[in-house]
Amino acid sequence: MTPVLDVLIPTEDSSMYRPKADGETVWVISSHSMWYVCRVDPTLQVVSWQPFPDIVLESSKTTIIRAELIIDGLLVYIDTLAVDWVANTPVRHYVPPVIELSKIPWRPRLISRSDYSALEGAEASRASLDIATDGLLAIERSTSSTYRIKLPTADLICCGPYLHSTPTTRGLRFKSSWGMIKGRVYECALTTREGQTTVESFFPRPDKSKGNRPEVVSDAVHRALGTLSDEKVVNRKVVQASFVVREYLYEQASNLKTTGSLVVDVGSGRLQSMQAMKRSNCTYLLCDPELSMGLLGANTMPMDVTLMDGASIANVMKQLTKGRTRVAAYRGTIEELISHPEVLDYIRTWSVPMVYSFSLSMTYLVFRRIGAQKPRRNLCGSGRSSWLSWLG
Repeated sequence: MTPVLDVLIPTEDSSMYRPKADGETVWVISSHSMWYVCRVDPTLQVVSWQPFPDIVLESSKTTIIRAELIIDGLLVYIDTLAVDWVANTPVRHYVPPVIELSKIPWRPRLISRSDYSALEGAEASRASLDIATDGLLAIERSTSSTYRIKLPTADLICCGPYLHSTPTTRGLRFKSSWGMIKGRVYECALTTREGQTTVESFFPRPDKSKGNRPEVVSDAVHRALGTLSDEKVVNRKVVQASFVVREYLYEQASNLKTTGSLVVDVGSGRLQSMQAMKRSNCTYLLCDPELSMGLLGANTMPMDVTLMDGASIANVMKQLTKGRTRVAAYRGTIEELISHPEVLDYIRTWSVPMVYSFSLSMTYLVFRRIGAQKPRRNLCGSGRSSWLSWLG
């Protein structure tokens, strides 16, 4: 599930709905024989923990769950980020929580909410829940993108007569209400009357020591005024489309294999497509002058063919085709790779699928050169410009 965006009305996409727990988002991380509840910050500050049952031995694998820590210490399940060191992709089809949790044999104590196919069902269920809620969540079925349906809110700190995002901020401010205590943080629902944004209601947050960042408060004010653009939603849709196209490219490359398991991945870079590669069950020749080989991990270090001659590279490609080697790396450009006649001939003869992560403007000359060799079937995809080009 991707990070939550606030909206006043549900998205038009087909969604599932659930009540949103009123708490702090945390990561629940397994390590050895303990579940650690950590704040989502660079230090992963531990706020509580739960031991595994006595009958369970220590585990060397890590699972990460995203949950909502409510004020009485209970954890409300949101989604699963990783199981046994394998991360879930940011964009994926919706899976009911009960199925997600079934993949974790020894899970921490969690509250799991029911999901509803209609907004009205989720709204009605809030009355029967034993936990505080502050709105509804809409989860897109096709991407698991999450939207919070609620009035604009902001966490503000009381600085005497006014509320600010931080004690030192001198920008947006709101009048304090009777009963507020200086230095305390309050969750404030914002509304607009006669063009002025004011605090409609507030709730003390003793579990928080800081208000929201100024840009978060500014977004809440613009939402209350009805002047917030859909830029964030549009940007999210663009990112989602990129992920979908990337998954499609690797799926098609896998389906095109006719003479072995080898796929040439051009523009591997920081290995943003690693999860898609793992699911495709292919072997890969990674090609990129700035390849981050360290991101592969100690158990997947590739064979480096950068300094080999053309005949030797072709021989390694043969091993990849037969599955004897899983990953090889060429730390150079695709132009340099196919400048070896033996490599270009091997790609042509064995119809090796190729996946491109660059835009067409950066790769069309390579397309033309490979196309001139009349390969029987090669896939050349562009993850950034969402284009597919079929050669032969």
